Amino acid sequence: MRLTTERLQLERINRKAMRLVTWLPQYGPVVDLHACSKINHLQDMAEQQSQAKRIRLSTTVHGGHILRALGYDVDNLEPL
Repeated sequence: MRLTTERLQLERINRKAMRLVTWLPQYGPVVDLHACSKINHLQDMAEQQSQAKRIRLSTTVHGGHILRALGYDVDNLEPL
């Protein structure tokens, strides 16, 4: 429950930043806001960060062990 609440608060802050950058009114459709702004959605930013972390971990032997412990398939990774 708390994680969902915090994520919603972060989304509100992100939308507020989008409105400040685009000069759109405070009360307007969120769809228009996302169409006009160049700021990524929080879900997109989180996915990019997660993917970058997996790539970084896959470059070392110890990182490969961590990925394996987290349940990722590391058998198909290129050898170092």
